[in-house]
Amino acid sequence: MAKTNEITRLDDRTLLRQLVRELVDGGYCLDELDVKLSQIVPVDLDLLHECFLEVEGAGLPSRRAA
Repeated sequence: MAKTNEITRLDDRTLLRQLVRELVDGGYCLDELDVKLSQIVPVDLDLLHECFLEVEGAGLPSRRAA
């Protein structure tokens, strides 16, 4: 039987950090990412919050310009 790499929950720090950075670079707003990601797949919200803090600390824009 073949194994699949299907993601059933976003709880990998490296993957989540990369995903957040790429989405922010693509113009998504941190303020809405938790809701949007949770609608797609279960997310470790504590870990997601830590990733948000890392992204904000790195000086990346946290909000889309109006």
